[in-house]
Amino acid sequence: MQTGLGVSDAAAAPDGWVVAAFGRASAADRGVGDRSVSPELLPDGDWSRAVALAGTGRFAGARVLAARLAARTGVWSSAGLCLRASMLRQTSRHRAASAVDGAALAAALAGSATALAWPADPIARAFAVDALVGLAADALGTGRFALARTLLDRAGTVYSRMDAPPGTSPPADLGPAPWWTTDRAALRRAWVTAETAVYTGDTRGSATAADDLAARDPGPARPRYHAKNALIRAAALAASGRPDEAVAAARCGYEVAADHGLRPLEWAGARLVGALVGGPEGRRLGGEADRIASLLAREGAVFGSRGRSHASGLGE
Repeated sequence: MQTGLGVSDAAAAPDGWVVAAFGRASAADRGVGDRSVSPELLPDGDWSRAVALAGTGRFAGARVLAARLAARTGVWSSAGLCLRASMLRQTSRHRAASAVDGAALAAALAGSATALAWPADPIARAFAVDALVGLAADALGTGRFALARTLLDRAGTVYSRMDAPPGTSPPADLGPAPWWTTDRAALRRAWVTAETAVYTGDTRGSATAADDLAARDPGPARPRYHAKNALIRAAALAASGRPDEAVAAARCGYEVAADHGLRPLEWAGARLVGALVGGPEGRRLGGEADRIASLLAREGAVFGSRGRSHASGLGE
């Protein structure tokens, strides 16, 4: 049974697509759902809809909206391109995604004097981080580990300037940067940092990343980010020799994804839990993953050379 606000009823609720895409704010949040956030720092409607559709596996519809965004200029073009690249990664097409992420970075930097003059606008800054993290994930998925680390370091440099003094970050009258800019960008970077440790066999780095992701967990109010965080943390726990905790985290991510109709994460979660537990349950979950992959293909997913069996690139 699905719970929470889904794409079917998002349009009928106030800020419905924003909530469907990013979840609800908690009392500790700076962002979405906090009415003190200036309208200038609310996400574009097409982007919110596209993110929500992609999160539930409706790739065809999400691609239409992402293409509409990409045809613009500036930050929302970058947003559309980042999302397009994310959908490519979710279907194991990392090489194709890297060209799109490169275009996304260029769009986010449009108007900056040089590649090192990072934009002052918090939305542009967030999408510059998104694009750099995407490029790191693309490099990771194609075995270019040193490049992935370099790009993550560059993303960290950009992120560290998000809360710089007035004139280089949100003007004072816009209020605090919302969750979907600053905090979301930091979480995505932490995910790829964890995946890099796992892919490179860095046991100590995986352990550190697992603990970091536990501290960064946005909680059930943001189900898609909560589910993905749990799945990546599970992989880091497994890579650092904590199998029982890994299974528990993987089950959590899988169940949250299934409860909320987040099919790409449900697919990845079924494969991850199945690989961790093995035996009859593992075989059953492998069959379930195949069933979900077929549903995703019907909704416009185009799988890469490693096919439906490879649950890499968990997306936005």
